[in-house]
Amino acid sequence: MASNLILIRASVLLIFGLILLGQVHESSCQGSCPFICVETDYMTCPATGDEHLKAPCNCCFENSTGCVIYATAGYTIQC
Repeated sequence: MASNLILIRASVLLIFGLILLGQVHESSCQGSCPFICVETDYMTCPATGDEHLKAPCNCCFENSTGCVIYATAGYTIQC
């Protein structure tokens, strides 16, 4: 009987811990930017037309919306 009570308390504590851990992880990731850099050739933005600009390694470092980063691998990243 006592072992059942300990098992129930441990289970409840584990569940609450997992819930709290999930909430802390979720709130710490909001607004953050993953540090994933790609090799880039250039970037274009609506404000500069077709001018080839020096590209950051991902959109997190670009504050302008609508810019397109052209990766050296041949794909584009829409910011």
